Amino acid sequence: MIRGVSSAMWVSPHGHDHVSTTLKSVVAVHIALGNRARQAGLAASISGQLFQLRKWLRPTGPSQLEGVRNGSVPLVLHVDQADTMSQALRLVAEVVPSARLTIFGGAEAHLIVSEIAAAPNVEAVVLSPPRPVPEASFDQDRAPDPLKGEQHAAVTLSQAGIKVGLAGSAGPATNLRWEAGLAMDAGVPRSVAMQMATRNLAEAMGLPEGIGTIRVGQRAHFALYLLRPFGSLE
Repeated sequence: MIRGVSSAMWVSPHGHDHVSTTLKSVVAVHIALGNRARQAGLAASISGQLFQLRKWLRPTGPSQLEGVRNGSVPLVLHVDQADTMSQALRLVAEVVPSARLTIFGGAEAHLIVSEIAAAPNVEAVVLSPPRPVPEASFDQDRAPDPLKGEQHAAVTLSQAGIKVGLAGSAGPATNLRWEAGLAMDAGVPRSVAMQMATRNLAEAMGLPEGIGTIRVGQRAHFALYLLRPFGSLE
């Protein structure tokens, strides 16, 4: 179930082999639930997964999760199914009310949008992938499909006041501009779509304030495009 601990680094624009600085050594703790855990062979049943999560989050749980318990390290739950998401939200609110929770994946998050919006722990929902993907390795049967006239999940969640991030399931991070463009085509305002692919992701992972934004005196990398960076329909 535990997928690991993420770190953040500044990477040189000259290539991935030239890492310049460790921005934050411990960004978040990642735990998989539902089919994402099953697919990796980490747990057989949903009830068993939630039982284990409860044990870990209790005060008597592993000391490595103390940052999650006191709210200094975000907890990122990799989960797609609405029922599992709902149970996890209630469990976290009960056991560790001070925890900062980010939902990653969220294929069915639109089905419980009101519950997520009302949850005191939820920092953000990071949609990954942001749209249905044929033959995905996990269950996305109920993910909304804009091609069928269904509203994009990013629209549904953001309209409910939920902070939304976009993360691709594969490929380089530069592909996020296409996902932002598709969200725009579905009705997300341009400025909001830009935040979903930049600032919202940084805030969802608890990175230092200002990361993912452009400000005077702040370190940043730029990408320049001759045409519209979010696609031809921008």
